Amino acid sequence: TLNYSVPNPTFNTTDDQRYTFRDLKPNTEYTFNIAAVNIHGTGPLLNGMSTTLEEVPGPVKNLMKTASTDNSVTISWDPPEPSDGYTSVTYTLRYGVLDT
Repeated sequence: TLNYSVPNPTFNTTDDQRYTFRDLKPNTEYTFNIAAVNIHGTGPLLNGMSTTLEEVPGPVKNLMKTASTDNSVTISWDPPEPSDGYTSVTYTLRYGVLDT
């Protein structure tokens, strides 16, 4: 269980009904608890959950041509380094003609 206290938990205007938690780990589920407080005491605690987004994967490695014919080229590569910040990877491939 991660316990985190907001540095300034008191909000004085209705415009401040939001708080951004920063420096969280990507692709991680967090629980959040909030209660309204005034001079008479603390209201009921509300619990919620949210998951941060996955991070962008790193670069692929070792891109190379593995075969070619007069009208095709086969390439291969190694996947990016594994990370706790993402769970799956797909690839976008593009090609173009080099101007010489």
